[in-house]
Amino acid sequence: MNENYSSTSNQMEVVLMFLILCNNSKIDNNLLNVAYKSITENTTLLKNRNDFQTLCAFRTYDIVIEQKEASEGSEITSLKKFNQKFKTRIKILTLILQVGILFGLIYSLSTLPIYSPKTVSFIDQYNFIFTIIGVSGFTLIGNQIPFIKNKSQELLMRLFGYPKELIQTKSKQQLQDL
Repeated sequence: MNENYSSTSNQMEVVLMFLILCNNSKIDNNLLNVAYKSITENTTLLKNRNDFQTLCAFRTYDIVIEQKEASEGSEITSLKKFNQKFKTRIKILTLILQVGILFGLIYSLSTLPIYSPKTVSFIDQYNFIFTIIGVSGFTLIGNQIPFIKNKSQELLMRLFGYPKELIQTKSKQQLQDL
């Protein structure tokens, strides 16, 4: 392929699959129209017994349905815009919630303990062990933050009424992309 993706000599279902995998930015409404027209006009698609081309055509048909631009001002366009804004707002709210919980934890830990002189001498004696334990704890929490972030984001989305079927975790999304 030499960057001439709209050529009529190309098999548009294969071209669209190539662009989905390599360069999504080249896909536009016109290319989706041409691919749809090519698939619907190909009456010998199933007779050829070319599994690769047939699977590409089926997946291309799905992609055309998913990515087809609706007319501006339609209900579908408004819902897509709202969906994107909603997800962005949930991410921000999740971040604010996590930062608030973290600051609350730090504040409560700094004001809560009242140490006796015996406790202070014990801490000074074994300070290096407490440092190692503390660093290990921060490392563990640091590794778990993406998990906590994703779960709290999912919880907030469900709390605000977002449909459970539309919530996609990264693992589900990676499986769908394959």
